[in-house]
Amino acid sequence: MAEYSVSNSGFSTTKQLSMYLEFVAKTVTLMQQEIMHHILGESVYPFDLDGTHKKLAKLHKALQYMERHKQSQPFFSTSFQELGQFLRERVKGS
Repeated sequence: MAEYSVSNSGFSTTKQLSMYLEFVAKTVTLMQQEIMHHILGESVYPFDLDGTHKKLAKLHKALQYMERHKQSQPFFSTSFQELGQFLRERVKGS
């Protein structure tokens, strides 16, 4: 597996790359927590659904913003574009 570095990340600085990867990791963690909540149920795996939806919507928006300055693939926000848009609209409506 090739090493992921600033030179092949599409970002011009290590700080940008680090922030992007942090957002990706937070997104995966939140999605995992929501899946576990649905599999195990509220009593076994309590979970703040509304708060998580708001966080995921913000993360999606942040990833899209960062990707405007990213020169190459992959663009992680595209892998959950439909969910991100849905959650952003849902958060606006509440």
